Formats: sequence, structure tokens, C-alpha cells
Amino acid sequence: MTLEEFRNNVERSYIIKILKRVGGNTAEAYKILGLPKSSFYDKLKKLDIPTKLYK
Repeated sequence: MTLEEFRNNVERSYIIKILKRVGGNTAEAYKILGLPKSSFYDKLKKLDIPTKLYK
């Protein structure tokens, strides 16, 4: 596993954990993560995280 793959796995797991905690509320999630809205949605796309599953 490359460093990039490892980092992506960690980021994906953490974002999913936050989405579960906030019931899929993306606005709350990106605020907790300290990310701008556009960066948050870019990460969701890059890491293939479907937010519908966490609502």
C-alpha cells in the first residue's frame, strides 16, 4: 500500500465516521472537519463516499 492509498483510507474512514455522527448532514460535517464546502465535496467524490448512505 502506498502512502497516498493509506492516507486516502484514513481520510475516507474519518469522513464516514463524521457523516454517521451527524446523520449525513453534509453542512455540519464539513464544518466539523474544518473544510471549505467545495473541498469537502471534492473529497467525497475523490474518495467515492456516497452521502445518501449516512442519512
